[in-house]
Amino acid sequence: MRRLQLPVILLLGLCLQLMAQSPFQPSKPFTVALILPEEEETVRAGEDFVVTTRVTSSFTECMVIRTSVLTNPDLTFPYGNFSYTACLCPGDQRNFFWDIIANRTTTITAMAEAIEEEGICTEDLAIRPPSDRVDSQTKTLNVKA
Repeated sequence: MRRLQLPVILLLGLCLQLMAQSPFQPSKPFTVALILPEEEETVRAGEDFVVTTRVTSSFTECMVIRTSVLTNPDLTFPYGNFSYTACLCPGDQRNFFWDIIANRTTTITAMAEAIEEEGICTEDLAIRPPSDRVDSQTKTLNVKA
């Protein structure tokens, strides 16, 4: 009986180790992609350009998200720096837009957060993911003088 226990214990240890390393970890419920003007499009100091934030759902339920671009002393938002709130359901991809003026080369950060807010998703189907409720992306914007 004792001889049988050692292989069983080793097998159990191996299984636990494989489970701990398995890719079955839940993915983020959504991802944020910051889209800046293409390299070929020259952003000049003092001229406005459009920044797009794309939020893509990989969650199994609808959720309410709030997305924004973080303020920065090198950036001006001529029409306001608004936060957008929207319903994001499984497989959805939503784009949000900001007009921005940059004075010099700087970084821009877009952020989205899953929040609890009623009346955004129809029939209040939205739930708040249990983890990874915030995602962001930061990029450098090259500005020509």
